[in-house]
Amino acid sequence: MKKVVLVILIVFLGFTVQAQHKINASINSSCVSQPANLVVPSGKTASAFAINTLVAGNNCYSGAAFTNKGFVIKAANGNIVYRYNRDGNGKVQESGAKLSSLKLGAGNYTVWVDGGIGAQLVLSYRI
Repeated sequence: MKKVVLVILIVFLGFTVQAQHKINASINSSCVSQPANLVVPSGKTASAFAINTLVAGNNCYSGAAFTNKGFVIKAANGNIVYRYNRDGNGKVQESGAKLSSLKLGAGNYTVWVDGGIGAQLVLSYRI
């Protein structure tokens, strides 16, 4: 009986545990944006977003380092659904929701990092 309950519990947890995902958006050495695609399957929700890496990079023309760091998440229609900016003093501004409470429904999204050469964003989330 204990084995049956244990098997049922393991199967149940296997279906309810959300899968961890990571995406990477960047700006390459030619100053070309390399956005990340974020796909939320039908009937699912993306949540528990966290920034793993955020680097602003350097100005594409002068080479000067940027002090502001940020990124945007756009829906398939191009509308911005979330914006994050952290200034040189560490002050964070968010629009759309706080990143920690952001939830994205089913659909296709594109994530763009702000900045210049060497800019990078690694964003984790759960589906």
